[in-house]
Amino acid sequence: MSTPPIKYNPAFLTDEQLDAAFVVRHDDRDIVLKAIRDNTGDSNQHVLIIGPRGIGKTMLTQCIALAVRKDETLQRQWYPLVFSEESYEVGSAAEFWLEALFHLANQTGDANWMATYKELRGEQDEARLSARAQAQLMDFADRQDKRILLVVENLNMILGDQLHDDCAWKLRHTLMHEPRVMLLATATAQFDLPENTNKAFFEGFKTHELQPLNDNDCRAIWQAIAGHDLGPNRIRALSILTGGNPRLLTIISYFGARLSFTGLMHDLTALVDDHTDYFKSHLEALPPTERKVYVALADLWDPVLARDVAAAARLNTSKTSALLKRLVDRGAVTVVPGKGRTKRYRVTERMYNVYYLMRRRGAPSERVRAAVHFMVQFYDDKDILEIVRHLGTEACELQTPDRLPEEVLPWARRAVELSDDPGIKCVLACILAREGRAPESLELLTHLLADADVMETMIAQMVALFAELAVAGYADDANRILLNSPSSTVLEPVGVALKMFLGEETSVAPEIEQIAADVLATFKAIVR
Repeated sequence: MSTPPIKYNPAFLTDEQLDAAFVVRHDDRDIVLKAIRDNTGDSNQHVLIIGPRGIGKTMLTQCIALAVRKDETLQRQWYPLVFSEESYEVGSAAEFWLEALFHLANQTGDANWMATYKELRGEQDEARLSARAQAQLMDFADRQDKRILLVVENLNMILGDQLHDDCAWKLRHTLMHEPRVMLLATATAQFDLPENTNKAFFEGFKTHELQPLNDNDCRAIWQAIAGHDLGPNRIRALSILTGGNPRLLTIISYFGARLSFTGLMHDLTALVDDHTDYFKSHLEALPPTERKVYVALADLWDPVLARDVAAAARLNTSKTSALLKRLVDRGAVTVVPGKGRTKRYRVTERMYNVYYLMRRRGAPSERVRAAVHFMVQFYDDKDILEIVRHLGTEACELQTPDRLPEEVLPWARRAVELSDDPGIKCVLACILAREGRAPESLELLTHLLADADVMETMIAQMVALFAELAVAGYADDANRILLNSPSSTVLEPVGVALKMFLGEETSVAPEIEQIAADVLATFKAIVR
C-alpha cells in the first residue's frame, strides 16, 4: 500500500507509478488522444476537460501526456509541456507564455532554457515579453520538429480570475493561428467563457466532461488500492457515498482496506478525523460570503431552491442566487434541474457534505446515520433480493388452503398479534397484502413501525412488505403510515422508493435518491 491519498499528487509519480495507478477513465483518455492525433492542419482543435475537483482531471491529463510520450507516432509529432496544477504567476497573456517557458526549462533540465526564462522575467514591456517568450517556444518546437501540447490545469481560474478580457483575446489569437501549439486544459465547471460569444474563447474548445465513475470503475479502484474485491453490492454503497468521485473513493479505499464493510461504514467519523485537513481546505479556500452560502447548503443536504439557502444563510435571495452562481462556476455546487425553469442546488462533492454534517453536529446527523445504517444492511454481501424473495415465497406457501385455511387465518393473526417476534408479524403482513387484505396488513405495519430500533434490524423484511403493499395498490397508504411513524428516518429510502413507484417527483439528497432507486428495483424484482 502506498502513501495515503491525502498527500497524493499524480504529478509527483514516476511514469511507471502513474501507469500502474491509471485503472479507470481509459475511454476518456482515448477520446482526447484521438483529438490530438486529428490536429494535423494549419490550426488546432483545443480540448477542455471539465469536472469538479477530485473527479480525475489531473490524473487524466498526466496520463494523456504519458501516452503521448510512449506512443511511437505521437511522440514524434508532439512534445507535452505540463503546467503545475495552479498557475498563480499568470496575470497576463505574456506571463502565460513566460510560464510555459519556465516549465520547458524544468522539463528539459536544460540550464540554457532556465537562463532564458530568468532573463525574460526581467522584461517589463508586456508586448515584447509575449513576443520573445513565444519566439523561444516556437524555436524549441522547430528544433524538435514537433508541436507543443500545452497541458494547463484550472483554466477557469486563469481566464476568469487572473486575466483581463483583452489578455484572453490575445491568448486566443495565438492559439487560433499558431499550429505549433495545442492547448489541453482543465476546468472545474462549464464556466461562461467557452460558450459566450462576447468572450475570447467562444468556440475555441472541444469540451469533454468527466462523469462520475460507475460501479465497475469504483470496484477497479478499490481492488487496485485495497488488494481484494469488495463485491458488487458493497461497492454500490461506496459509489453512492463518494458520488463516484475517484479522489474520495481512493481516500475511502486506503482507509477501509483493512476494515470489514460494516466496520468501514460505521467508522466514517474516524475517516473524517483522519482527513480533516483535506476537507477543511475545501471550505477554507472559499471567500467568506460564498462559504456562508456553501455551508448553509451543506447543512440542508437535499437539493433546494435559492430561497431555501437564503433563509438558512440569513441573506436575501438575490444575493444568495449570485453567490450560488459563483459556487457553481467554481464547481463546488451543482445545479439540479427541476420542472420548468426551477433550479435546485446541492453540494457537488457528496462525501464532503457528509463530513460537514458530522463536524457541524459533532456526530453524524440523524439522517446521515440512518442512511449509512440502511446501506450496511441493504448492500451487504448477502443478496437482499434473495432474502426478500424467500420471505415472499414463505408467505405464498403459508397462504395455500392446505397450509392456512380461511377459517384459521383470524386465529393465526391473533397469535401473531400476541407474539413478540416482529419477524412473524412481518410475514403475516405480507400474507395479508397478498390475500387482498391490505387494510389489515397496513394495521400490522403501523405496529411494526412504532419501534424504530427494531426496524433498524429488519431492513430486508420491510423492503419485502412495502413491495407487497405497493403492488397491492397501497403504496400511498403505506408511505403515509411510514412518514408519520417513528421509523420514517430509519426507512427514508423506502419512503422515497414508494414515491418513485407512484411516479411522484422527489427532491432528496442524491445518496438517499440512489439508494431509493435500488430499493425500487428490488420492489419490482420481488413481485415479478
